[in-house]
Amino acid sequence: MNAEQLNEELFDAVKKGELEKVERLIKNNPTKVDVMNNFGETPLMIATINGNYKMAKLLINSGANVNFKDCAGWSLLFRAINNHRKEIVELLINSGANLEEKLILFNRDKQVNEYLTPLMFASSLGYIDIVELLIEKFLRNTINAQNRLGLTALDYSTNLEVTSILRK
Repeated sequence: MNAEQLNEELFDAVKKGELEKVERLIKNNPTKVDVMNNFGETPLMIATINGNYKMAKLLINSGANVNFKDCAGWSLLFRAINNHRKEIVELLINSGANLEEKLILFNRDKQVNEYLTPLMFASSLGYIDIVELLIEKFLRNTINAQNRLGLTALDYSTNLEVTSILRK
């Protein structure tokens, strides 16, 4: 089996949630844990997007990079938040994901327009459970952090319950 076939087999197994097969493939080829597909995604990115906690944990325990960014500049943490994967957000953070990470937003001229912190992003999506997780366990001291436009997580809140949590 050549490297490309092995990569395809690994990504296919991750997508299907075949834990034992993924474990075997990575054990026999440890460098494959962070291999990228044609879309610039790693196996951990796929597990994160799909919300497969057990697969994500296996890949992290096998040495996957928890601070990986895809070709669009999205980190695993922001992908997990975007896809409303609270358990995986917590797993990534507990495994060393960078909480200082910023999601950079560009304008039409491809100039940096602004950035969002994980808390700002979760607030903007109205994900109450993730906002609570980030505040309670990790980011209490960043509630009032401002981006370059002077906006905070409270300014990005799209949900009255999130707003209430942020104001506590």
